[in-house]
Amino acid sequence: MLNPDRPSSPVETRWPLVVILIVATTLSLTNLEGWPPPWYDEGVVLQVAKNLAQDARYGVSSSEGFRAFDPLISVGPTLTVPIAVVFRSFGIG
Repeated sequence: MLNPDRPSSPVETRWPLVVILIVATTLSLTNLEGWPPPWYDEGVVLQVAKNLAQDARYGVSSSEGFRAFDPLISVGPTLTVPIAVVFRSFGIG
């Protein structure tokens, strides 16, 4: 029981923070492969990185062929090039 005349120890004041940290970590690491579902623009970014890693071309593949610098590409090389390097180094998928 807490005594108002006695100063609280670090263990008494930190246990709520530890509990919150454990709960947040557990909830944030549950079902990572299915939630949140990927959005369309994330697929476009990954396709551009895949094309860059496999064919060394910056663009989107479609049924009409290859479209370089397509307006669908919503991010620049600062995001797609590191992903392409990882794809090239470790494989796609």
